Amino acid sequence: MWAYPGPDVPEEGILVHGLYLDGGRWDGSNVVEALPGKQVISLPEIHFLPQPVSDRHKSGAYECPIYRTGERCGTLDQSGHSDNYVTAINLPSEQSAQHWVTRGLAIICQSDD
Repeated sequence: MWAYPGPDVPEEGILVHGLYLDGGRWDGSNVVEALPGKQVISLPEIHFLPQPVSDRHKSGAYECPIYRTGERCGTLDQSGHSDNYVTAINLPSEQSAQHWVTRGLAIICQSDD
């Protein structure tokens, strides 16, 4: 028996909820521009599946960084990444990756709201 009242446990991967998108919004299939006054929005549950590293970079997707907090800064570790950095995931988008880099689009695990 699973304690979380959401969907059934997947056979592969994990379900993650409680993440926030900072600098854009999710329209159900793509990342799009944020609405005025809505800089940070809650993301729907995400089903993470294991992928070979060779499949990581896809055209039509933005490799979106995930940070623990909205500060996006921290102490650099030996790999050169901030200790606030978690990983990056590909989000489908009709805009170029540079568009979202300019907007500062990122996923955060903890909202300041």
